[in-house]
Amino acid sequence: MIAVYRNLNKAKQDKTKYIWSLADINSARTRGKVFGYSDPDQVIQLTNAYAVIQPGTLKRIQDKQTREVGAWIVGDRSDAASTPTNARRITLNPLVGDTDFIYADTKQVVNFREVETVTFSRTGCYVS
Repeated sequence: MIAVYRNLNKAKQDKTKYIWSLADINSARTRGKVFGYSDPDQVIQLTNAYAVIQPGTLKRIQDKQTREVGAWIVGDRSDAASTPTNARRITLNPLVGDTDFIYADTKQVVNFREVETVTFSRTGCYVS
């Protein structure tokens, strides 16, 4: 299993870029060292995925209006050629008050128990 989250340094340079950091996991709730980054045209897919959200970190981000990693998705890696056609984009932005991963179109909280795959591409993060 690996942890995947948006690389905030690359995002600061270009908000339209989605470069993903890939990290080992130390336990079910803690991530380890980064071992790589996605290429701009690479599609990374996770199965058996779940979200790790650190409420204290999200609150600090909101209070201080800073950028740091407060959430990531963990799963088994199985890269794909493209984003599935039935996938829905998800997001989490603590700067606007988000405290969980939500669907970008409806703002409803994502239930990862109902998710088969999580796909990370140059246009965002998607679930199907």
